[in-house]
Amino acid sequence: MKAIIQILIKTSSILILIYLFVFCFYRLSDDRIGVVKNSASGEVILIFNDRFNFIWQGALPWVYNLNIADTSTTVLINANVAIPSLSILKDDLYSLKIPFSISYRIDRLNPPDKSFFSSKDAIDSYVKSFVESICGSVLVNYLEPVYNRNGILKNESELNAMIISGIVEKLKGAGIICDKLEIISRGYFPEEELYREGIARFRE
Repeated sequence: MKAIIQILIKTSSILILIYLFVFCFYRLSDDRIGVVKNSASGEVILIFNDRFNFIWQGALPWVYNLNIADTSTTVLINANVAIPSLSILKDDLYSLKIPFSISYRIDRLNPPDKSFFSSKDAIDSYVKSFVESICGSVLVNYLEPVYNRNGILKNESELNAMIISGIVEKLKGAGIICDKLEIISRGYFPEEELYREGIARFRE
């Protein structure tokens, strides 16, 4: 009887080790990152990016969802930059629009906060927020106190270069590495007449 119990214990131990190996051990290549989410809420619990990882949550697949995602992607971003004096109108017609193509990858050694890994759209939105912020910062002197469309068009090449270098630097500090970043066409800059129309609407 004792021998049977010992055999059962050894067999159970082996089965547990096999189960843990299958569900808890993850080997990642350099272009992959792991994300652990609460299955019920979708909340990101953990991100992992070491070559070899033991993730105990993998033993509870009915509680946690584990995904292995690419760290690299390419996305088209249409940056909207509001003219401050017209921002209260909440109408994109009065916003500048600058189209970007961005190939980026997650910095595996310094990734963004885990909350941004809830979905690919969340990471893209994270990147877009920096793009729009830099665009607004570079163009601020052309947007207030008075919108200066002609000035933007006159210095467009120089401004574009400043925007691109600013985005690359800002994203690097935020855990995103830009492999390729370009403005793919001339942006949309509201006509002066449209701006004056917006000012009139604002004053009504």
